[in-house]
Amino acid sequence: MPSNHSQSAKVKQVRCSLQNPQFAEIDQAGVGRVLEPRVPLQFSGSPVADAMAAPMLGGDIDAAVKDRLKR
Repeated sequence: MPSNHSQSAKVKQVRCSLQNPQFAEIDQAGVGRVLEPRVPLQFSGSPVADAMAAPMLGGDIDAAVKDRLKR
């Protein structure tokens, strides 16, 4: 019979892996392939949002400034 420690380690591996549908692998600029959590909620009639990479630092500044200047 496996020890509780090895069973616990297997459960943790599944919880935070591609075997869990709440996670997806994405390309993160400057880092490479990483495991990213998806939105944990799903409402009927609404598509589930895909996991997205974070923008590079300052990478979205043009859009943010343009949006701010429109106000």
